Amino acid sequence: MVAHDIEDLKLRGFKMFGPRLERPFDDRAYWPISELLARHRVPLLIHFGVLGGGGGDLLQLGWTHENVYVDTSGSNQWIRWMPYPLTLESLVQKAYETFGPQRMIFGSDSSYFPRGFAVRYVADLIRAARYNNMPDEDLQHILYDNAWRLLHSNG
Repeated sequence: MVAHDIEDLKLRGFKMFGPRLERPFDDRAYWPISELLARHRVPLLIHFGVLGGGGGDLLQLGWTHENVYVDTSGSNQWIRWMPYPLTLESLVQKAYETFGPQRMIFGSDSSYFPRGFAVRYVADLIRAARYNNMPDEDLQHILYDNAWRLLHSNG
């Protein structure tokens, strides 16, 4: 099915939900998917942490691996449950410092009808970027250029 989606339907990205997997990501059972994605240069998005909640340490992962990107999708409701004060502005700043503007990708967290495009999430990101004095060029990379580059690279 994944091969059909990539080869026939021209799927441009693939997402795996870590909390829903019954095996580790490096289990041999996932190798055919990994090889298919690599062969077609389709990026893999891995959702870490508890679904709908906080968890994991994405900043450390991004700091240690240059091929890891971060996306901004989500309602950010998990911020309320952190054991220390955290704001969207401080979170955007930490991601910006860690990943830089070339490895951050806007994710709308939008879905199908009737919800449609979640305008609030792009507005929240722009507000946080402005609060942190992010240059317009860097915001352009995050909102558009990085996803375009990643999804349209040919090698």
